[in-house]
Amino acid sequence: MQTLVLIAVGAVAFFVIAERIRIWRLHRLTRANNCLSISKAKQSPFLFGIDWLRDFSKSAVEHRVLEHHLQEHVKYGNTFSVETFGSTVIHTSEPEYLKAILGTQFSSFDLGPSRHRAFSPLLGDGIFTISGPAWSHARRIVKGNFTRHEIKSVLDKLEVGVQRLIKSISPEETIDLQPLFLKLTMDTSTDFLFGYSTAEHSYGKAFSEAFETAQKGMAVRARLGPINKLYTDKKFEASCGVIHSYVDDLIRKALHNRSSVGDERYVFLYELAKEVDDPKQLRDHLLNLLVAGRDTTAGLISISFFLLARHKDVWDKLQQEIASLEGQPPDFEQIKSMSYLSRVLKEVLRLYPVTPLIGREANKNSILTSTKEGVSPLFVQKGQRIALSIHAMHRRQGLYGSDAAEFLPSRWEHIRPQWSYLPFSGGNRICIGQQFALVEASYVIVRLLQTFAGIQSRDDEPFKETVGLTLASKNGTLVALFPQAV
Repeated sequence: MQTLVLIAVGAVAFFVIAERIRIWRLHRLTRANNCLSISKAKQSPFLFGIDWLRDFSKSAVEHRVLEHHLQEHVKYGNTFSVETFGSTVIHTSEPEYLKAILGTQFSSFDLGPSRHRAFSPLLGDGIFTISGPAWSHARRIVKGNFTRHEIKSVLDKLEVGVQRLIKSISPEETIDLQPLFLKLTMDTSTDFLFGYSTAEHSYGKAFSEAFETAQKGMAVRARLGPINKLYTDKKFEASCGVIHSYVDDLIRKALHNRSSVGDERYVFLYELAKEVDDPKQLRDHLLNLLVAGRDTTAGLISISFFLLARHKDVWDKLQQEIASLEGQPPDFEQIKSMSYLSRVLKEVLRLYPVTPLIGREANKNSILTSTKEGVSPLFVQKGQRIALSIHAMHRRQGLYGSDAAEFLPSRWEHIRPQWSYLPFSGGNRICIGQQFALVEASYVIVRLLQTFAGIQSRDDEPFKETVGLTLASKNGTLVALFPQAV
């Protein structure tokens, strides 16, 4: 018995000493490289981070997660840490560190296992859920199909959807544009990806409703982080089943008719089926892109009109720019030449980036290096999570001036930010569909301004966010639109 006690004591002593040595080596490494001494968020030492999680959860319930993050950065600095249940999470809004994590030291950081658990029941193994060589392979396959030609081919079909949307608007009456934009982008995305629009398919309504439920379920699972493995949601699981059944049926038809599909129009599924035989892989690729194509664009358009309704001067300048089209639908080249519209969208995306928060996990001990004077290297330990706040970075006065919180498209006449402006993420994982989203959003804005002479906000509340997989307005886009004089 005494021998067992001595062995146990020796084992404990060994692990304690080994851990002390490990900590000492890491400390020496950080000192040798002049790494940043990170400030810590004020927390009770006896609550294991529960107090910080409580405040964060409260902000989520009140739909002010982004405001909470912004205030934490104002209080503790551009880079600080939070302790939760024994693990330390780094929060940063420093462009040099984002550049390293998303770009120059990309291979040192993964999504982390909790991301896959949160999203994979719906999205499987796609570009939003996996890392490493498997991600590189998936990215290569889907990226090749987002060319300039394919984006241009969407505009004709988009016009049909826009006209359907315009007919549903009663002039001068209060209307919420956000659900209309969500329906439009769902119809457009499913037509582009599957060859069948949810507006035209008999199963479209059930699919759209299931997709909405599944999106909310994934957002909850993502917020739970490492403990999402304990979470179950029967509605979420049932919705995933409905979506998979619908997409699998379209995939079976595409694979069966692969050799006889004509070239009369571009369909992403048909092109992808020329490279991929596995139905599960096809489904994963398609659903990952549907999440990006639908929500990203709808959120951007909705928030744009939310802001246009509150800034008549911007609306009037846009009307002046599009007057040269003489009421005709714009083509791809005309959209790209509209400089003021481009500035408006850039400013919308600065204040309300579609991916306002990004999470990564170090797969090895890493020192984030910087070439910028005044920015020290940052040590990130293997397995440590790091939260990148795009929203807080975009509102830093040191980067965008004392008016950083204001909506001023004119600022883009003289600024050319790089890693301090990442509305669609950046580096290797930059959003594949960003050009698709920008062109689609531009087209919709132009066509609505050609149809309506004025806009008025019918919502007295300030912007309140819903942060799911992408950013949306909690209260929608409540406005009244006034027709052009005949």
